[in-house]
Amino acid sequence: LGVEPGSVTPFAVANDTGHAVRLVLDAGLKAPGAINAHPLTNTMTTAVSLEDLLRFLAATGHEPRWLDLGDEDI
Repeated sequence: LGVEPGSVTPFAVANDTGHAVRLVLDAGLKAPGAINAHPLTNTMTTAVSLEDLLRFLAATGHEPRWLDLGDEDI
């Protein structure tokens, strides 16, 4: 996705113009409050609302799949 290892971010789907990636997000992100994510680099963090994140994902053609990852250690 064109990001450095360790840069975990839903924004990287912007680089997936061929739509080869399926985005999976933790259902816990639907809770009220801002979502914090790396803006394509792990040296910074940005905050975005769920509504704005979904608008961004729709603009890139990536509908997220939601999974409940719970509170367990992975």
